[in-house]
Amino acid sequence: WSPVLFTPPGAHGGVHLFFAESRGCWFCESDKCNEHQRQNGFAVPEGAGRRRLLKHPPGAGVAAHTKKKVPKSTPENLLRPQWRPGGDVKMMTISLGTLKWSDPHLVYVEASDGHIPKVIGNPPIAVTLPGAGRRTQWLLPYWREKPRGRAVCTTKAPDYSGVLTSVVSIPA
Repeated sequence: WSPVLFTPPGAHGGVHLFFAESRGCWFCESDKCNEHQRQNGFAVPEGAGRRRLLKHPPGAGVAAHTKKKVPKSTPENLLRPQWRPGGDVKMMTISLGTLKWSDPHLVYVEASDGHIPKVIGNPPIAVTLPGAGRRTQWLLPYWREKPRGRAVCTTKAPDYSGVLTSVVSIPA
């Protein structure tokens, strides 16, 4: 969700890609999907049918609520959960020398601070810090977003925005 690119000052370390990856907030359109999720270790409430998971009443201004049905003619779609926006915040870096992406690095886990999905708001900014040495502080805006519409989720935390920070030394 919401990928953003960031080229830090000097760009000695390459270009970074920040994104959120869903982990624990999903819903199913079929009983087969719920059973598939149970078999894969997810906690699925008993009787978690389509209508029982609706947390917001229809017409309540919830953009995520949809009446679209999964096509019954494609059995593989019946096993796929639909994920809610947000999750773990991750970062990958592309090396400017090899043009290869690194493996994803976990920056902020969905399970922290009330087990609520995190969504990135904008690219990070770099602020030069005063004092000896060449150091910058990266500021990555994000928000915590409680799933809207139908969802199997363990969160009861409220929505709010925040900023992740990191101090980085820049090579000379």
